[in-house]
Amino acid sequence: GYQSGRTEPTSRELWYRWVTLGALSPVMRTHHGRSARQNWNWESDEASTEHFRRWAALHMRLFPYLYRLAEIAHDTGLPMMRPLALRWPDFEPGWTATDQFLLGDRIVVAPVVTQGATSRAVRLPPGTYYPLLGGAAVSPGPDGAVTVTAPLEEIPAFVPAGTLLVLLPDGIDTAVAEPDTDEAVVTVADAGDDRELWLWPGGEGDSSDWTEAGGRLSYRLEGGPLESLPPTATWNGTPVPIADRAVTVTGPGTLAVGPVTVTATGGDPSRTLVFRFPSFP
Repeated sequence: GYQSGRTEPTSRELWYRWVTLGALSPVMRTHHGRSARQNWNWESDEASTEHFRRWAALHMRLFPYLYRLAEIAHDTGLPMMRPLALRWPDFEPGWTATDQFLLGDRIVVAPVVTQGATSRAVRLPPGTYYPLLGGAAVSPGPDGAVTVTAPLEEIPAFVPAGTLLVLLPDGIDTAVAEPDTDEAVVTVADAGDDRELWLWPGGEGDSSDWTEAGGRLSYRLEGGPLESLPPTATWNGTPVPIADRAVTVTGPGTLAVGPVTVTATGGDPSRTLVFRFPSFP
């Protein structure tokens, strides 16, 4: 992390960038260094508090993904943060690029590391990619480069077409449940087997399956591409509405949306599943 033993106090810009990078890392934290009162932090102003809140919430929602990555790291030694070459060994920048990485096997993270920059070049293997938090698809040029905007509050992060990402429901505060935890604090245990799945159909590869830590809950995305979202889907053969780019059902089972199917296996029969398509209009 950054610290201020022999450096200038942390600026607002550096702190904002650090928060977004931390959210898409295994461990999200800030660091006061030796000048806690001089460094910019989450309570320096209302906007900074909201910035930290937003990205901390996303980091918490990524728990099913990060926890499984930690299990894989423990069992095999495969790191949670990886060079792109571990997935795309024929993509040369994947061996030499030092300013972007894979979080797990499916999220390409390209933090802004240049002071004052509001855009940056990202190097991606051939294919179609989608911004993690929604937006139009991007396709890299012959050299793999694509220039993307990067406002201060955002971080460039992309998933390849064909990706399935498993998240906790919105509103989970912590993975830690202490005996004296305030009842208003919502924990991972409170979520049970409820999940939200983010889906980017249309590709082939290693991003369409996911099994959570412990092996009890698993998911598979198949089929595509999906040109547009129809008004309805089917869940275990029964029609269900699509509203605000999402379908909410009680699982486990199989969702069919046009040529796309998503299967959720295991878990409590009363679990709530939300299937979301972030990059459709």
